[in-house]
Amino acid sequence: MDKVQLAKDIVKSIGGKGNVNTFDHCSTRLRFEIKDDKKVNYSELKKQQDIIGVINKENQLQLVIGNNVGVIFKEVQSNLGDINADSSVKSNDLNIIQRAMQTISSIFVPVIPAIAGAGMIRALLSILIATGLINDASNTYYVLRFMADAPFYFLPFLLAYTSARRFKCNPILAMCLAGILIHPNFNSARSAGRSLSVFGLPITMATYSYSVIPTILSVWVMSYIENIAEKVTPSAIKAVFKPLLIIIISGIVGLTLVGPLGTFVGRLLAQGMGFLDGIAPWMLPLVTGAIAPLMVMTGMHYTLVPLTTIQLTNLGYEVVMGPGFLASNMAQSAVSYGVALRTKNKELRQIAISTGTTALMGITEPAMYGVTMKVKKALLAVMIGGTAGGLYAGLSGLVRFSFGTPGLATLPVFIGDDPMNFIHAIITIIITYVVSLAMVFIFKVGDEELIEEPSVDSEKETVELKDIKINIDKPVQGREIEITEINDEVFATQTLGPTKAYYPEKGEIFAPFNGKVVSIFPTKHAIGLQSDEGVEILIHIGIDTVKMDGEGFESFVKEDQLIEKGDKLITFDIDLIKNKNYDPSVIVAVTNSRNFIDVKTKTVEPVAFTII
Repeated sequence: MDKVQLAKDIVKSIGGKGNVNTFDHCSTRLRFEIKDDKKVNYSELKKQQDIIGVINKENQLQLVIGNNVGVIFKEVQSNLGDINADSSVKSNDLNIIQRAMQTISSIFVPVIPAIAGAGMIRALLSILIATGLINDASNTYYVLRFMADAPFYFLPFLLAYTSARRFKCNPILAMCLAGILIHPNFNSARSAGRSLSVFGLPITMATYSYSVIPTILSVWVMSYIENIAEKVTPSAIKAVFKPLLIIIISGIVGLTLVGPLGTFVGRLLAQGMGFLDGIAPWMLPLVTGAIAPLMVMTGMHYTLVPLTTIQLTNLGYEVVMGPGFLASNMAQSAVSYGVALRTKNKELRQIAISTGTTALMGITEPAMYGVTMKVKKALLAVMIGGTAGGLYAGLSGLVRFSFGTPGLATLPVFIGDDPMNFIHAIITIIITYVVSLAMVFIFKVGDEELIEEPSVDSEKETVELKDIKINIDKPVQGREIEITEINDEVFATQTLGPTKAYYPEKGEIFAPFNGKVVSIFPTKHAIGLQSDEGVEILIHIGIDTVKMDGEGFESFVKEDQLIEKGDKLITFDIDLIKNKNYDPSVIVAVTNSRNFIDVKTKTVEPVAFTII
């Protein structure tokens, strides 16, 4: 590895110093916050032999390097120098579509858990009533019903908070503005048919509970009012008069102009979707079922969230995302299982089985990045299967009653008053599976193995396979868990190499073989080791624990130190990690598996890997 040249190539491919806001690294990845994603040359980055993976996640470009990330980081840092930039991507550097997607994502995604939880309560109520465990006149039903209704009724408060964070204004004042729009006195006047005005300006008596667009527009206008109030209010009285001006002006503008305008836009969107659903009810599920993988890869699926939210709040159900994504997710699962049946590659078969199971539960990223985007014609089979399932979902009138990634684990979101809706969801899954598996065999998906990487002009390094056999014990006391359960794309798809994960019972890491310490991350949450036979492994403690900045971790070794099997390497505080809401799972990856004939992961404990 020519680390100096690699660093120069990376900086050039990401658009140079001027295209980077901030950058740092964790135990395996370089992380860049990019100003303009269009300036990033992804094809050149993927051609680099020493870059294991390229990921664009939440406006952050991540380059998976492996154990040598610290060395490469220093070289990249010497090329970039000091970068003093805003910690967020500047809107002026993005086109209108990128700004819209970024805005939609930042406003709606944080709200989804509340809506999803409320929707699942509604599904639970339907199950309880259908099974006769409760009736709709009981106190239990009454209480659970208003619990389920609360996030929808007070949706303006939730959206006001997330909108304020997006538009960089005071979130508390934004929530006050939402309170003005849904105040009980205003609702009482509207219900009584009373007309209201303020300073002679007539107020449109609209309903803002459950609303989406009026709140977002009102907070957007408030952000400008706040900036003006900041400039015109004298410093001596700013603490009192600035919020006074913001609340009065924003409230009046919201009630008389922006709120009614938002209501009109929301109704227009709802009517448009209703019209489309009336003339071609099969269209939306078919289209989303077909192109869902492409939308997820590009982040375009976030643009559907506002429309989905509007339908859920206005109608109590939606057809924009749920039916089509149910078909697409099941297609990802079916094709992954199909690849597992056909491939002769043992490692690919193992990945396909585990990621196919995860996709069946509704989590498709491991299957997408680990199988269907890598195996020839697999993505085509997914899209055809998703199209078939989406077509049936549309023709049958399948609807979803809540947010929740569609899969077996969230099937209750399709339970409503009409029991046939749930039956249609089951049939959608069956049709999708049958068609997807048929495409796997028709296209012979898995026979040609992985998609070939683009050729590189520079000469590839020839790796001499080593003829050895070594057992590597697990380095931590705990139970093994499915790698696909790990909420990290790189580890879940085994991008670094054959990977295992353990849920620790004791916070101690021991040397799994005789060898030496190659690297220790400064925060002590990750360590790289090399055995006497040349096997290199990465032991990573927890997910995102780099953010703990070393708190709760203690190292007993240093870089280049020789170690013997059983030596204590690191201790960590499991309770502290969990209290800070991080996953304490310990991940172990063989990072130079290509140097050996095979790495077997199906072993008997305490052996984690058998290298031959």
